[in-house]
Amino acid sequence: MTEELETRPAPLPTKMLGIAGIAVLTLTACAPDDDQPEDAAQEDVDPDGAEDQGDEPDEIAEEEPDDEAPEISEIESQLWDTMDRAESVVLDAEVPSDADEVEGEVDIEDTGTITQHYSGQVDGSALTMREESDAAQAEYITFEDATYLRGEDELRAVAEQFPGEIDEDELEDEFAGRWVDYSEIFPEGFTITEWLDEFRESLESGGGFDELEAAAETRDGEEVWVYTGDGREVVVRAGEEPVLLSVQAEDETGHFDVRFSDWNEAEEPERPADEDILTVQDIEELLS
Repeated sequence: MTEELETRPAPLPTKMLGIAGIAVLTLTACAPDDDQPEDAAQEDVDPDGAEDQGDEPDEIAEEEPDDEAPEISEIESQLWDTMDRAESVVLDAEVPSDADEVEGEVDIEDTGTITQHYSGQVDGSALTMREESDAAQAEYITFEDATYLRGEDELRAVAEQFPGEIDEDELEDEFAGRWVDYSEIFPEGFTITEWLDEFRESLESGGGFDELEAAAETRDGEEVWVYTGDGREVVVRAGEEPVLLSVQAEDETGHFDVRFSDWNEAEEPERPADEDILTVQDIEELLS
């Protein structure tokens, strides 16, 4: 499983837009390896005792329980189709980060782990995106025509970039509860659709979900299909409309944990009132 850091540097030569130099992380791969554990589905079958039960050994091996999970290859197309049709979702990702791959105007140290939280419309028409690491944090809300950064995050980032030049305590009331207009920096905003497309593309380029072992389980009172192999686990909602519920993997860089919830029921952000929006000119005046 790999990750890709996309850096979006600030185009304006100003102390405003402090977060724009911090990379926005996109989890892009959880590719399976060719070497997978052998299928152990029949380990508990005793061929020597099968005849005592009135069945031939081969007949025992062919029998399947009614609640057995389908192979993931059988539902993969349906899985992506269901997620493509979804209107909203909550996505939480925790992945290891490598600061050496981060380029931009912000000098940060190795953060170890980056967490992301998305909630709202998958097309970004009403979506909250929050990213956190040991070095920085940022919360955006994005709509069809605008993207905003939480004012407190902007103030903190600017103060860190210009130590000794910004009095955070003095400016705190000016930024608290307000949103900085980042529409020029991120004109296309953020979308879960893009996240899922990149995830699927890299997954398929690495061989897809092939050769994962399937099992039917109940987790948190919900029927799920669990697919495992070589340090990976993929959990899918069981039924006629399967969707991803979680993807976990372990490799030499660390642990990857991605979870989905509230499919078509995710909470959406409210658009800020005009008086709560800070423009470029507002920021320049406050920081002058």
